[in-house]
Amino acid sequence: MSVDIPALLETLGLNRDTYQVAEGSAFRDQWFPFTDVALPLVLRNVDPTSLSWLQNCLPRAYPPQHELYWIGSATEPSQIQTITMAGLATYQGAPPAALMVIPPLVQERSLNELANIVARLRAPGGCPWDQEQTLKSLRPEMLSEAYEVCEAIDLSDHDNLQEELGDLIMDILFLINIAWDEGLFQLSDVVAGICQKMIRRHPHVYGNLDAEDSTAVLAQWEEIKQAEYAARGKTRRLLDGIPASLPSLEAARLLQNKASRAGYETALPAASAEPNSTEQSTEYQLGLRLWELVSEALLHDLNPEEALRKCNDRFRLQVDSVTSPSSKTSP
Repeated sequence: MSVDIPALLETLGLNRDTYQVAEGSAFRDQWFPFTDVALPLVLRNVDPTSLSWLQNCLPRAYPPQHELYWIGSATEPSQIQTITMAGLATYQGAPPAALMVIPPLVQERSLNELANIVARLRAPGGCPWDQEQTLKSLRPEMLSEAYEVCEAIDLSDHDNLQEELGDLIMDILFLINIAWDEGLFQLSDVVAGICQKMIRRHPHVYGNLDAEDSTAVLAQWEEIKQAEYAARGKTRRLLDGIPASLPSLEAARLLQNKASRAGYETALPAASAEPNSTEQSTEYQLGLRLWELVSEALLHDLNPEEALRKCNDRFRLQVDSVTSPSSKTSP
């Protein structure tokens, strides 16, 4: 079908000056569209095979009620039909036309727009506070946002989870922007690195290796990481990959669990060789008791951090119930 695309977009009331064009077959093996939702998208040569892939990826990027157009004839309005993304996802059979046009979402729904906003805030004439931030100054903010995401998950507060994930993504783009300003790396480097890593570490999905279950996947994952370290001329130590900045109970759980899986008999941490005062000795003994409690939790397949968090929550409710104004009687 030979179509004057700018004229077609104008007929549909869409921007005829800036748009995207792709073949339907270009979406083969795509689970999320590689296009920008903020621009009109024109898909040519949509056949039953390419339609199945479009059904996989387009509804992940566009809301269920977002309408698209199936074009039978660009010159006959009766041949232009509409269908929602929800309808596309469940459509059975061949499409009634070989051309599909997807109107854009508002600019603010594009991840590219968020990256643009963050860069604008740090650009000349932007926000003084944003311009002053550094990688180190944003560290507490990043940590706080990550915990807020976890809290929303714990509370099953899905509306707040959506908001907190947005804050977290914004902070990630903020850090990347600072790194670019300092000549370190840019967004495309970060994305390329994680894409390559995920493909490299999933040869059972992207390659020809097999992994029967999650245990096999984890073993394969460790082997690949060892090879990655060796390729960089480094030796991967047993406990690498467990950040020292983790909450201590969670760090102890991961340290013990990882050592145990590798066949290392978890022992009690040795005391410091430095002369200990009474206070330091008491601190060491307390640390050992906590370490042993973590071992006990692992023995019962429990998460000590989660167990203590639940106790904290119960105590918070208990104190609130007796100290809130509504619980007090008037004199």
